[in-house]
Amino acid sequence: MSIKITKKIFFIILLYFTFGIVNAEENLKSLGKFKDWESFVLIQGDNKVCFAQSIPVIRAPKKIREILLDYL
Repeated sequence: MSIKITKKIFFIILLYFTFGIVNAEENLKSLGKFKDWESFVLIQGDNKVCFAQSIPVIRAPKKIREILLDYL
């Protein structure tokens, strides 16, 4: 496949995902915050998706970079 065709395909896919995310944000609503997590609902037509998102409080192991560099 030529480079021009590859670039066009990549650009079309990038636009598709960009506008898909913008549309999803319009229908995303926060239900509430509870300690270190938050619940959301995404409504698309007759479909409803509920989910929770959390921010990590503790990262384990603390020296992850050093461990990864040892394996490389």
